[in-house]
Amino acid sequence: MRGLLRNNIYSMESNIKMSVGISLVLMAVAWLERERVVSMVLAMQIFVFIANMGTSLQVDENSRWAKFELTLPVRRSAIIEAKYLSFLFLILLGILVSIPTCAGLVLMGRESYLSQIMYGYEFGISLAVITIALIYPPLLKLGAEKSELLLCLGAVGAIVLMGVVSIAVFIMETFMIKNPEPGYSLAGVPTVVFGFGLLALSFLVSRKIYEKKEF
Repeated sequence: MRGLLRNNIYSMESNIKMSVGISLVLMAVAWLERERVVSMVLAMQIFVFIANMGTSLQVDENSRWAKFELTLPVRRSAIIEAKYLSFLFLILLGILVSIPTCAGLVLMGRESYLSQIMYGYEFGISLAVITIALIYPPLLKLGAEKSELLLCLGAVGAIVLMGVVSIAVFIMETFMIKNPEPGYSLAGVPTVVFGFGLLALSFLVSRKIYEKKEF
């Protein structure tokens, strides 16, 4: 498992460095623009690392590793587990890189940033997790050359699903709570929970696909 994880990270190393650079630029934008872009910047800092998953798959295909790993003396399910752990590592890395952005905003002394920071994390984590859940099973079927297209479609699909979940939660609150507060978040705790549930389902589907995969 450790070897599989190392291989996944090494194949994304150069793009991870590029994502860190993009995150630093976004951090500067957040500090300069402040209230207008805080939530979106935090979400982008998390999501930008997910774009590396396509790169990893393309490297594996170009180097023929994708076929070679089928012959390794490891369970095929372990290979899929390593992939999904790598995806979670990318999300965690995005969160860690975004922390200096939050620290800088808090040090500026404006309490109004706290709600925007929470919204940014909820939106970014939900978007990243749901996008992975939607696109990885099709990538196993169609191949890494479709990764860019599937990433775009997955992100759009993720936003649509997040909207559906949020509207459903809003409707439930309207009927179950006598005096609901006006307005609701597009990506809140319900969408994060939904996202990880969908990711678990995606893992099971991917494992089933990979177990039947041939050379």
